[in-house]
Amino acid sequence: ALQGRQEAVEGKEKELEGKEQEMEDKAKGIESKAEDLAAKEKTAKAASEELQAKQKALDDKEKEVEENMKNLEAQLQEAERQRADLEKQLKESQAKAVHMEDKSNSGAHEAEAEAEAEAEA
Repeated sequence: ALQGRQEAVEGKEKELEGKEQEMEDKAKGIESKAEDLAAKEKTAKAASEELQAKQKALDDKEKEVEENMKNLEAQLQEAERQRADLEKQLKESQAKAVHMEDKSNSGAHEAEAEAEAEAEA
């Protein structure tokens, strides 16, 4: 009877050792999965930081482009103002030229009339 008990105890011990080994294997599997998840989390965090850096670079570039557009619009407005000033000056110059020509023509007519009057006298 003692031998039967001892065999039963040894059987239970082996069964418990088997279960213990099974639990250790499961624990190793869980640890491995946890390590994989930690690695994936680290990778995801790095990718997120990279995306944030790229987004910031895009935002900075967008601000730069907007600033350039404002500067170009200001330059365009200045160029249009200068063109309008030059057109105004051109019209004034043309008007003066016409006036001078009229004056010159009327002066020539007066001189011609005087010359004719002298010639008749």
